[in-house]
Amino acid sequence: MKDLGIYIHIPFCVKKCRYCDFLSFNKDDNMKKAYIEALKKEIQLYSVDNSEGVSSIYIGGGTPSCVDGIYIEEILNEVRTHFNVLEDVEITIEVNPGTVTKDKVSAYKRVGINRISIGLQSTHNDELKMLGRIHNYEEFLETYRMFRAESFDNISVDVMSAIPNQTVESYRETLNRIIQLKPEHISSYSLIIEENTPFYKEQDSLKLVDEDTERQMYYMTKEILENSGYKRYEISNYAMEGKESRHNNRYWDVTKSYLGLGLGASSYVINMVDTKENYTINTGQNNIQYNKINNVFSSKYKIKNIFIELMDDSIVAKRFNKINNINEYIAILNSQEDILSGAKRGSVSLRQKLECDVDLITFSMLKEEYMFLGLRRIEGVSISKFEKLHNIISSYAKEFNTKDESTITSYKGENISCDNEENTLFKESNMYNTYGTVIDKYINMGLLVVEGDRMYLSDEGIDVCNTIFVDFINE
Repeated sequence: MKDLGIYIHIPFCVKKCRYCDFLSFNKDDNMKKAYIEALKKEIQLYSVDNSEGVSSIYIGGGTPSCVDGIYIEEILNEVRTHFNVLEDVEITIEVNPGTVTKDKVSAYKRVGINRISIGLQSTHNDELKMLGRIHNYEEFLETYRMFRAESFDNISVDVMSAIPNQTVESYRETLNRIIQLKPEHISSYSLIIEENTPFYKEQDSLKLVDEDTERQMYYMTKEILENSGYKRYEISNYAMEGKESRHNNRYWDVTKSYLGLGLGASSYVINMVDTKENYTINTGQNNIQYNKINNVFSSKYKIKNIFIELMDDSIVAKRFNKINNINEYIAILNSQEDILSGAKRGSVSLRQKLECDVDLITFSMLKEEYMFLGLRRIEGVSISKFEKLHNIISSYAKEFNTKDESTITSYKGENISCDNEENTLFKESNMYNTYGTVIDKYINMGLLVVEGDRMYLSDEGIDVCNTIFVDFINE
């Protein structure tokens, strides 16, 4: 893998919030310890195929700060032992006020965590109580100050709008209080009532914010934060210069892989798994074995002079989740005594048992995702990078041969330059040839903008982004 990101799921929390539909629950210390031990084995299990540099690690939940700091140290030390973690890696941990101690803060600093994401939601205690949060605003301030006292210089704070009974003025006050603290990053989300949550069952009795008020809060967020020095880089995320979340950006870039470890964790892995007629493979000798279970070319075979031609239905990546039953998860990982030895022998049976909801991504699907995921970012998508997608994805074939250099022919598409004011070459690009009808439609409506090498949503386009995204999928 190239430039790998790792997500680590800690499913435990003190109490589930009334709006939360994430995989989280409260368990005793024995179960927490058993889970951490199993998680460390899973880290070993997935380490064998991943020699490229890890540039971001994100520990989420749940509430990772509700487990002892020593467990977080053990997890990250295990990752460093079995993966190639880069020196400048971004390591984020989610924490909730009411679960953070000075000892935990010191442990995070000691193990190299350099980015903190604090779940606040509101500075008003009545709104926090409505959400079912376990803390008050004063506890948040105490938590924030603890991290600053340990010289953490990259802190993100989560805030929420459209909370039941919330007013425009109370939300404005939340934003103003937070920007006075000057965190480096602010994530702002509007409450969504999800199924299987207390709020979903109670929504008829809740005083929900009306649509006009919600839109007013949305526009106010952008105005206040941008006027305070925060740059919006994704629909829900704002950052000071140079403090955008590296890991967050990874989720909107289909040319970057991320590996999810832990209960229910999601992964997206570019791995070039197709060997149908859609690939033209010429090695000069019949020495390639395809392992359908492992979804990779067997590394024990030497592959030389590979020519790969990607078609739209070529499978180039896969998404998958991990199982969400904690007892089953622990049992599977405890069923093999020497995980690492088994993994090195090519054993994939444990992975098969852990992985579920596997979705194979074709090159055509990847191009769609490049558009609608990339357009979530304020900078939008790069027209020239779309031209190079074939080469970028094909280059992953090199990972199938770790000892002998492979030669992959260059994609013979035109290198379209889109740096002139009139964008006259844009209509000759692969992006326009593929999605021209949708692009013209939304440019004419003032919802899409082409500027130089970028295509991005206008402010009005961001408001109706989901409608636009659907059109790129259906094109």
